[in-house]
Amino acid sequence: MISLFMDIYVKTIGEIILKKYLLVFLCVVLMLQGISVKAESKTKVSISSTSYNEQTGTWDFTIQSNSNKKIYYTYSNEHLDKKCKYVYDGDKISVQASLINTTYTTLKLFIFEKDKMIKMYYRINNIANNVYAKDLLSLCYDIVDTNDSDYIKAKKLYTWIGENKLYKFEGNKNNVYNALYGKYCACSGFARLYVDMCKLVGLKAEYASEYIVDYKYTEWHAWVHLYLDGNIYLVDPTWSGVCFNNEVNYSHFCNNSVVNYVVTEKYDLSSKNIYEQ
Repeated sequence: MISLFMDIYVKTIGEIILKKYLLVFLCVVLMLQGISVKAESKTKVSISSTSYNEQTGTWDFTIQSNSNKKIYYTYSNEHLDKKCKYVYDGDKISVQASLINTTYTTLKLFIFEKDKMIKMYYRINNIANNVYAKDLLSLCYDIVDTNDSDYIKAKKLYTWIGENKLYKFEGNKNNVYNALYGKYCACSGFARLYVDMCKLVGLKAEYASEYIVDYKYTEWHAWVHLYLDGNIYLVDPTWSGVCFNNEVNYSHFCNNSVVNYVVTEKYDLSSKNIYEQ
C-alpha cells in the first residue's frame, strides 16, 4: 500500500515539474515572438552622415528615420518635451564646432508615439572627432613618407600648413576643425592641427599657449612644442606661411632662438640651435 502511494506521489510530482518546465518554455517562446514583432514595428531614428560645414563653422548631422513624424531634439541634460526643436527624415541638425566637445557633446533625438516617448542618444562629439581623425590621418600620409626621419616629417607637415592655409581670426571658426577643412583660421586652430598631425605620424608634440615675446609682437599666442631627440623645439605654424600669402617661412620651425621670453616654466626652451638636415 505504501509502495503504491509512493509511486502515485512521484508520478504526480514529476508531472507537476514537467508542466512547470513546459509553461516556462511556452512563456519564453511567446516573449521572444513579442520582442521580434516589436522590433519589426519599432520606429528607427539614426544619424546617417556627418560632415563639417566650412561656411557656418558647424558639424552637420543628417537624420534618418523610417517615420514621417516630427523628430524632436535637444542636447546633454536639457529637458525633453514637445517644446524642443524638431526635424524630419533627411533634415540636418547643425552644431557649432567650437562647442561640440563642451556644451554639445550628446545629441538627444526623440519621437512621440501614442503618448510614448521613443528616445535615442548619440555622442556627437565622438562621431565628429572620428570623422576628423580619419580625414586627417589620410591627409598626413599623403604628405609624409613612412621612411622619412622625424625631422623631415615635422617639416613636411609644417610646410603643408604654410602652403595651404591663411590667417584670419573669425571667433567661433578659430578651432581645429576649421583649420583642417577650411581655408582660414587663427593661431590656436593651426597649433592644435599641427599637434594632431604630428601625433598621427608618430611624433611627440604639445599645444602651448601663453603670453609670448618674439620679434613680432607681445600678446597671447598659441604655438607648439615639438620633441626631437630628447630636446624641445618651438614650432609656430602661424608663421609657416599662413601670414605670408602661402610663401613658406621656416623662421619659426625648430628655432628656439626667436623666443626672447615665454611666461611659463612648464617647458625648457633653452636649446637655441636650429635643426638642420
